[in-house]
Amino acid sequence: MIIHYNGSSWSDVTPATVKNIHGVLYTIHGVAANDIWAGGYEYAVHYNGATWSTFKVADSMSVASITGSGSSVYLTMSSNWGKNIIQLYKLSGTQFELIDQTPDYPSKFCYHLWLHGNQLLSMGYNIYSNTIRSDGTIDTSAWEEVYNTGGRSIVQFQVLSPSDIIAVGSVYLVCQYDGTQWKQFDIRGPNDPGNYLSSLFALWTNGNDIFVCNYHDGIIYHGK
Repeated sequence: MIIHYNGSSWSDVTPATVKNIHGVLYTIHGVAANDIWAGGYEYAVHYNGATWSTFKVADSMSVASITGSGSSVYLTMSSNWGKNIIQLYKLSGTQFELIDQTPDYPSKFCYHLWLHGNQLLSMGYNIYSNTIRSDGTIDTSAWEEVYNTGGRSIVQFQVLSPSDIIAVGSVYLVCQYDGTQWKQFDIRGPNDPGNYLSSLFALWTNGNDIFVCNYHDGIIYHGK
């Protein structure tokens, strides 16, 4: 389903075209009121401001992340049934075209994507970058590691601007990009049990305040 908040209440706005795919939606990405993507099991769906369109991407795979705008749209697909691969697709006309794939570990790129200009950033176990060619493809052998997370995995990230990205993940991973470099932070407090497996699973920030959820220990951190 797709639900919408209008400032005072939530409503179910799932159109018939989306209900008919009979799939679960896992991720959403929007850059404008008339350019919103969502992705899930086998399908990606797009809202143009008036109607939703559906795109069959791959059998028995799920959309993990979507990035881009207009006709420059990229997504990753992963398997829920032990295929142990990550696939990278780009929008080509009215369908998505497979342009690269990798084992999920060790991998040359990861699940989470962010497109900025002609640079495609991929985050997960470490952070990787590649350059988009003029035809929208990439050199599949040119992925570059731009930041090493020390074996910890990024679970979620939020882009406030090209010079302010926050990412959180497993084993208390919190890192920030300031437009030049990535930095890690330790946010464990005095009452934190210090569980090595603790995952920071979700975050929200407006640039001044940040809230991070500790998935395992039921702790919410607040910082500025």
